[in-house]
Amino acid sequence: MKLINRLFFISSCFLYTMTTYGQIHVDTISVEYYNSFTMQNQFMEELNIINESNEDYLTWVSPNSILEKTEQTMIQEYFYSRKGDFSFLNIMAENLLLNTKKSIGESFIKKIKPGDSFSYIILKSNKESSFYKDRIVIISLNKVYYYLHGFVINEQYYFAGPHVLLVEGMD
Repeated sequence: MKLINRLFFISSCFLYTMTTYGQIHVDTISVEYYNSFTMQNQFMEELNIINESNEDYLTWVSPNSILEKTEQTMIQEYFYSRKGDFSFLNIMAENLLLNTKKSIGESFIKKIKPGDSFSYIILKSNKESSFYKDRIVIISLNKVYYYLHGFVINEQYYFAGPHVLLVEGMD
């Protein structure tokens, strides 16, 4: 009987929303579940970005909240701000990052081509937390190139997978 109650609990805590930004759609699926191993409620949000436009878009996770920021500011902070000795733009221009892993908040970028989609899957222990949601950037590639003064990002710097898992505050 407990299993049936838990299955009902999971299905009753499912939420689906869709947000539209021009021809970019973000489908959000939220699920709450009880984890018997950690003995706590946990939450999963999937943000599925669907590019229904005819141009490429980029997405990344900003190290800081993007609320109230312009596209220009978001691009400049991510690509021009120093991360150690170099900015992300310096690292790409000098091909210093070719054989290292992509790093969320520093060197992770995903290109979403027309007709494609990409998902951020966010696991968290606090339902109200918007830590990652307030940092996810979605901007057209043309605008990024404009603010990078024509610098063309080499394809090898783009994340290849169809989704990425982000974990926040799991106790």
